[in-house]
Amino acid sequence: MKTSEKAAEIPIEYRPNGLELLDEDCGWVDLGSRSRLLMTGSDAVRFTDSFTTASVSKLLAGQGTESFILDSHGWVLWFVQILRTEEGVLIDADPGVSGALREHLERYHIRESFESVDETLEYQSMYIGGPMARSRLEKLLPQSLPDQALDHRVVVVSGDSIRIECVDWTGTEGFVLFMKSDCFQKMESILLQIQISTVSREAFETKRIEYGRPSAVDIPGKTLPQELGRNSQAISFTKGCYLGQETVARIDAMGHVNKRIVCLSILSNEIPEPGTSVTMQGSTVGVVGSSCRWRTTGKILSLAMLHNRASAEMSGLQVDVGGSLKSVTIEQTTLPTRAPA
Repeated sequence: MKTSEKAAEIPIEYRPNGLELLDEDCGWVDLGSRSRLLMTGSDAVRFTDSFTTASVSKLLAGQGTESFILDSHGWVLWFVQILRTEEGVLIDADPGVSGALREHLERYHIRESFESVDETLEYQSMYIGGPMARSRLEKLLPQSLPDQALDHRVVVVSGDSIRIECVDWTGTEGFVLFMKSDCFQKMESILLQIQISTVSREAFETKRIEYGRPSAVDIPGKTLPQELGRNSQAISFTKGCYLGQETVARIDAMGHVNKRIVCLSILSNEIPEPGTSVTMQGSTVGVVGSSCRWRTTGKILSLAMLHNRASAEMSGLQVDVGGSLKSVTIEQTTLPTRAPA
């Protein structure tokens, strides 16, 4: 392997399609069919609370929280959003996990009175974000929009029921709209009428990574919840027992973890694959998750899980991209610190 660091090869300015709308105006992006598990019945809230790090039972209908779902050892299985509804709870996660998530919960279902329904294929979702998103949407909706992050409500648009959720996934206020799949094209036309244009998924991912919000690809196996730096958003240290709680409590008592999620700046033309190792003096000290081209420098910005030793030294870090070792620096980006609802 050779080390290649030709700065002249790296473009100084890079802006994926629609990024300026998310920065200065507003735009929408198709999020596809996110994993969606609906839990209903008299024991739905209590049961869900037994398998999540957040305090679901304290939520009122119309509120939501981030949460981790752990295995018995305390390792993170999924990073989810839990929305309290009038009927029970709605678990929302990145695409492709609803089947495994439902199977995991049903494994512990004995006498509790609840039903879990996988609604993933019935619904599609879109993200609408940017500084003008709220004012544009207010022209469309007869009801007021939710104000706090993860607050949500059902609204009616042209006869269709749509659940709209306030989120902060990209560092500015945004909204996720969940709707039946057959309503999606109609909503596209309606958004165009109120001057909300489509933006690329690449633009959305750029904003998310710059903000430091992890997705499923940023959570490697055997990750502990506190390593993801979202204690205030996703973990309750005062709630009752739940699967994996002993590990979470032990780490809290110790006061530290051995790894943490960071933003890395990589001097490269190519974007590393998720799972690429971060090395220091020949030893693996971390793993790369999601990446984008960083428009302020033209370098690659990656979310990565990194050992504290490497984070402390902050020198000599490298990533193998396309057969060449690329130098890496840790970026002190502003990671989200919002408190739960």
